[in-house]
Amino acid sequence: MWSRTKSILKSLDTALSFATSRDGLLLIFLAGGTVLFAVLYASFFAQIWSESTHPPDLNSQAVYLASLLAASLGTAFAVTLGIQRQDPSVEEKRVQLGATLFVEYWRQKVAQLSVLTYLLVGTAGVVTVSWNQVQSPAPIKAFAAAFIGYFIAAVTAAVTGPGKTGDGAAE
Repeated sequence: MWSRTKSILKSLDTALSFATSRDGLLLIFLAGGTVLFAVLYASFFAQIWSESTHPPDLNSQAVYLASLLAASLGTAFAVTLGIQRQDPSVEEKRVQLGATLFVEYWRQKVAQLSVLTYLLVGTAGVVTVSWNQVQSPAPIKAFAAAFIGYFIAAVTAAVTGPGKTGDGAAE
C-alpha cells in the first residue's frame, strides 16, 4: 500500500513540475486556450447563423474572453513564425510552428493542431461574417478582419522567406 502511495505521489510531483515549467505552461495555454477559443467562437457562429434579421445578444464577458484568446493565440503564432523565419536552415515554404515551440514530437503535434484550429475557426469567422453581414455583431466582424490580416501576413512570410524581398529575389 505504501509503495503504491509513494508511486502516486511521485507521479503527481512529476506532473506538477511539468505543469509549472515553461513548456508545461505553454502547452496548457495552447491546448486549453485553443479548445476554449474554438468552443466560444463556434457558439457565437451558431447564434449568428440562427438569427434572420438582427445580431444575436452575445454574452459580453464571453466575447471579451474569446477576443483575448484570439489575440493571444494569433500573436503567439505570429511571433513563432517570425522566430522560425530567422532560422536560415528552415525551408520557408514548409513552416512548422510546433518544432519552434517544442522539441518533443507529441507536443509539436499539439501546437500544430492549435494552429490548424485557429485557421479553421478564423475561416469560419470570415465565412460567417461574409454571409451574415446584418446578423454579425461588431466584435465578430473585428475578429474576421484581424484573422484576414494574420492570414495575409503568414502567407506573405511563407512566400517571401527570410532574406528575400516581396518579389522573391535575394536582398
